[in-house]
Order: sequence, then structure tokens, then C-alpha cells
Amino acid sequence: MSAVIVVVAGLLVAGAFLFLLDSGDTADPGGPVRIGLAESIRDEVDEGGPFFVADPTGGERAFWIAEEDGELVALAVEVPGREGCNAKYRGRNETFVDCDGDPIETTELARYRLSVSTGEDEGALLVDLDALLPPPQPAPTT
Repeated sequence: MSAVIVVVAGLLVAGAFLFLLDSGDTADPGGPVRIGLAESIRDEVDEGGPFFVADPTGGERAFWIAEEDGELVALAVEVPGREGCNAKYRGRNETFVDCDGDPIETTELARYRLSVSTGEDEGALLVDLDALLPPPQPAPTT
């Protein structure tokens, strides 16, 4: 009887170990990732300004969560057309600057598509790391 209990316990431990190894704990290399609750993030940006988010998948797709025209945006860190030049936020001046310290507008930065989840994780802010959009085009002047 003792041998049966030891074997069953061993199988349970082995099963739990295999479950943990295959539970999806590794980050998805792309696609939408949950950043937090959209309402809380908006409050954080309203109170403290834009904030930096390292690539949640461990890659090189870091971004800034900021507000632009009253909407949250996920701004790519790298300045378009300037490989290795990352935008930084200067809270003291409430502005973004490029790697030379020159001011840049949020509309000069590419952005990742944002959405707010519905369903089981309702209200979560999702950033789609596979959807890098170019900076918005300026409105034509007439």
C-alpha cells in the first residue's frame, strides 16, 4: 500500500511539474499584450504624464504610454528614420526629446495599435506589438 501511495504522489508531482513547464509562462513574442486597466492608466497619465513601458515580451519594442488629443497612445521609443535614437520624456519641461536633446512632438513618433478589452478581461488596455503604425500625417492646409 505504501508503494502505491509513493507512486501516486510521484505521478502528481511529475504532472504538476509538466503543467508548470507547459503553462504558457513564456511571453508571446508579439500580438496584443495587457498593460493594465485602461481607466487606471489614463489616471496615471493625467496625474504624472507619459510613462515608459519596456517590451513586455522581452524584445526591443519599448514604448511610451502618453495622451494625444485626449486619447491614450502607445508611442514607439525609436525616432523614425534615426536608428538607435530613442525618444525620452522630460517631465520638468513636459516634452519629448530625441537623442540629441531636441524637442519632438508625439505626432512625429510611430505608435502601436491600442484597444480596450471586452469580455473576460473587460477594461484592460491592450497594446498590439505586431501593429506598428507610422506617425500620423499632418492635416492638409487649405
